Amino acid sequence: LVVLAAAVTAGCVGSSGPAPLSGTVSHGDITEVADYLYEVTYDDYDETNMMDYAKYMAELFEKAGTPPSACSAVHHGDYFGRNFDYVYSDASSIVVHVPASDKRYASVGVAGSVLCWTPEYIEAGMSDEDFALLPFATLDGINEKGVGINSNVAPVYDLEKPTTGTNPGKMNLPMEFVPRYVLDHAASAKEAVDLLSACSLVAMNGCPEGLELHWLICDSTESYIVECINNE
Repeated sequence: LVVLAAAVTAGCVGSSGPAPLSGTVSHGDITEVADYLYEVTYDDYDETNMMDYAKYMAELFEKAGTPPSACSAVHHGDYFGRNFDYVYSDASSIVVHVPASDKRYASVGVAGSVLCWTPEYIEAGMSDEDFALLPFATLDGINEKGVGINSNVAPVYDLEKPTTGTNPGKMNLPMEFVPRYVLDHAASAKEAVDLLSACSLVAMNGCPEGLELHWLICDSTESYIVECINNE
């Protein structure tokens, strides 16, 4: 795990998938906010099956296709922003609300990038597997402690690929699920770095060759860039 203290960093569906365990996924109805924008509130979800969810996300990417993409983010004073450069698609963004509980901090974030989650698909009725995966598809957000995080694509053509684990023997954490893990459990940007350092980060399933993720993590006083280089 490589950490740089910084202010700026640049940077379909089948029936198979992880069936959520009974009673471990609890959410309200998904509702339309605007064209291509929806929101949903989750009371509970199961993070013990994250590796299975990562495989399911890879299946969705494979079926829908994963276009070239890039993104950039900025933290400056009270502002935390990002853009998400993707080729045009009909995919929707979904705002995910999570209230505080004894398991996690309250947060709000935006899930996206799953190209088959179009308005037509959402309104026809998302599957149980989709709803189990959705909280973990959060790309960026902020929690009640003021910790913000987003995912950015990092080219790694000149490095070993893929990242197979930054901390062997510890809990495997798929790269695409890092924002959800941080939002749920970190009370500061530094604590987020410590939490990720204690996990074993694993490259995205289905990530295009030569690309991985890195993250901008910030709170009201600090910001960090976190990325994986040669399994560190």
